[in-house]
Amino acid sequence: MSNFRSKEDDYYKHQIQQLWNNDPCGAVTAKQFEIGTKDFFDAVEKYRYEVYSPWLKQEVQFEKFAGKKVLEIGGGLGTDHIQLAKAGTITFDLDLAFEHLRLTKERFQLFNQKGNFILGDAEFNCFKDNRFDAVYSFGVLHHTPDTQKAIDEVYRILKPGGEALIMLYYKQSYFYWFSLFFVKGILGGNLLRMNMKEILSRFVEYSTSGARPLVKVYTKNDARRMFKKFSKTKIKIRQLTQEDFPYIGKFIPISLLNFFSKFIGWNLFVRAIK
Repeated sequence: MSNFRSKEDDYYKHQIQQLWNNDPCGAVTAKQFEIGTKDFFDAVEKYRYEVYSPWLKQEVQFEKFAGKKVLEIGGGLGTDHIQLAKAGTITFDLDLAFEHLRLTKERFQLFNQKGNFILGDAEFNCFKDNRFDAVYSFGVLHHTPDTQKAIDEVYRILKPGGEALIMLYYKQSYFYWFSLFFVKGILGGNLLRMNMKEILSRFVEYSTSGARPLVKVYTKNDARRMFKKFSKTKIKIRQLTQEDFPYIGKFIPISLLNFFSKFIGWNLFVRAIK
């Protein structure tokens, strides 16, 4: 595997660091509290599991990894990562953004949990072959320039029979075609001066610093090809919220959103066995 990094790769990785060192992922959902406090972390967690991804805990089943060695790639503020730790998992958090790691360490100390925190790159991770029972990464690998290389690294460091749980953004989703292509692109006039790659970079992730991270989207067939080394792969579509429907969203039953999310949700959730 080549360790060559182009100037474009370095640029995008710098954008990732600029974005999440200035605007830690999810922090905007708890801006009424001082960052790093218990109230702050509790609010971030409440939003994640009650508003944004109420399906996530049931889908991942954090508790089943008790006693196992699990790497999370891109742990963000540690919201999912601390669920693993509380379940008795031996946790490792690999993140390209220093501020994410700093805040997650603070969170673990605040809630009396133990973990291992590594500043590093998903495409060039430092772990030996067959190291982990599971690798988890939610909404991260579509930001790195060579997503296939990152997935191949996941395969390499998993033990035989180990499990990868990876979320990527889904191209055939309501959010991509309606919110981004139609609303931002056509109605907003942005397609007159930029392509969809640029629209994704500008509008998907929250930024106050002007950072423009790389944002990629994938189909189910794309995911199957990228995970072809694995012995078994299961793909689900998830993630459709009331917030995706301005003005009328609060009138749409959650049960109806959950049903349609299986077809047009924003998250492509891949579960693969080595």
